[in-house]
Amino acid sequence: MDHKPLLTRVLIPLGILIFASVIAATLVISRPSATIRDSEEKSWIVSVVPAKPAAISPQITIYGKVESPFMTRLTAAIGADVEDVAIREGEHVQKGQKLIQLADSDYQLQLKQRNAELAEIKAQIRSELDRHKSDEQALEHEKTLLDLARKELDRARSLHRDNLSTQSHIDEAEQIVVKQQLAVNIRALSVNDHGARLAQLKARATKAEALRDLAALDVKRSSIKAPFTGKVTSVRVSPGDRTKVGDILVELYDHSTLEIRAQIPTQYENTLQQALASDTAITGFALLSQQTITVTLDRISGKIIQGSGGLDGLFRINDANKQLQVGRTLELRLSLPSISNAIALPREAIYGSDRIYRLAEERMSALSVERVGEMQMEDGNNYVIVKSSDIKAGDNIITTQLPNAIDGLLVKVAENTQ
Repeated sequence: MDHKPLLTRVLIPLGILIFASVIAATLVISRPSATIRDSEEKSWIVSVVPAKPAAISPQITIYGKVESPFMTRLTAAIGADVEDVAIREGEHVQKGQKLIQLADSDYQLQLKQRNAELAEIKAQIRSELDRHKSDEQALEHEKTLLDLARKELDRARSLHRDNLSTQSHIDEAEQIVVKQQLAVNIRALSVNDHGARLAQLKARATKAEALRDLAALDVKRSSIKAPFTGKVTSVRVSPGDRTKVGDILVELYDHSTLEIRAQIPTQYENTLQQALASDTAITGFALLSQQTITVTLDRISGKIIQGSGGLDGLFRINDANKQLQVGRTLELRLSLPSISNAIALPREAIYGSDRIYRLAEERMSALSVERVGEMQMEDGNNYVIVKSSDIKAGDNIITTQLPNAIDGLLVKVAENTQ
């Protein structure tokens, strides 16, 4: 058996492998050594603004809804058919303007009846006064006749004593005296009873006047008029409808009493209440269709509405604006009382809600601040108002938001902010 080819097949690959290993080892040994360099700390480019503590009136933004304390529902005071509806929803109306006319024919007839009853009683009063005057005159005549009858009786008795007259003559004279005395008594009673009769008639007249006025009021109530200048929000009836007493006819509100109800953030409640107590005006503004509406805090609600997070402020609208409607939501910017040693910073300077960074020896130094409000600068940008006893005038406050901001981070101020 020939072992030479087998030996050749084994030795040649083995030799190649050994040669490759020697070459690889030589390359590894002869490679140049790497130069070890110290890593440099990276600095981050930031912008800064100098701190300028001053007395600043911070602003807060709240959201409110337009409402009116005079939201009126005009109801039917009488039962009648609707004759005419002179207004539509959304229309502006003036005080005293007729809105709806109810049929008043039944009430006009009733008014005529009441006027007739009153006229009748007044005629009875005039008749009673004339009667009383006549009774007083008649009483004097009756008394005169009574005196004459008594004198005639005395003469009859005197003649009877002288036997010049009969007893029947005396009896007749006595009868005349009794009758005349009765006539005087009846007439005197009539005169004395005048006051009671007149009082009764006057009481009936007063009652008749009240019924007449009530009938006239019903006629007047048939014409539904605007109690104030305002805007109609709802019309509930149409011509031909039959109304009952208490049915709602029209809803409207007084445009001159519009105000804005807005929930006050809890942290500002004491500030605003103290301002109201000291008669310090809290003013603000809202934008509506590119128009500025100025408002003033008028009062704070006396209760917390269920489901709300705090007290509501009621703001008086200083500008008459017919574009405002009840229910519209507005964004209000209020100016709070001035705060001393406050600093206005761009929003970018604020990290979280109460942290800023000051530049100290080219590194970021964290500071905790009290956020007291906001304000809008002349350039239209909103700034955050903060307070901190650790900030001195001239301190450079970093206004660049860095995602890796940390106390002690190396930074470099951009050239355009130095």
